[in-house]
Amino acid sequence: SMNTLFFAAAEAVQTKTEIIAKGLVGIVVVLGILLSLTIIIAVVSLFFKERPKAVAPVAAAPVAPVPAVAAVPVASGIGDAHLKVVIAAAVHAVFSRRGAGLQLAPGDTAWADEGRRAIFQSRKLK
Repeated sequence: SMNTLFFAAAEAVQTKTEIIAKGLVGIVVVLGILLSLTIIIAVVSLFFKERPKAVAPVAAAPVAPVPAVAAVPVASGIGDAHLKVVIAAAVHAVFSRRGAGLQLAPGDTAWADEGRRAIFQSRKLK
């Protein structure tokens, strides 16, 4: 019984080439599965692809001249001060050698403090 246990343990030891071969087979199996999934997804997407619809020709109507881009106001919700800070940060990140050494002055956070105060005041303990 001790002899058979020793031989079973000796057979369980694998050589480096066996381990590498099993690893390569595993990689090939995984890549094969991924390739088959890619093909399946590509085939299924053909059924759901939006087909172009035939568009009836429309008579050309007189078009009013479009104002220049600079004349059209853009409502982005970002103030001028914030936009300047973002542009400055982007320019600094692109042209600086360090990139991560950007230090910005803290902005006005009174609105955040006021929001926290309102939240905590609305949750009073009994």
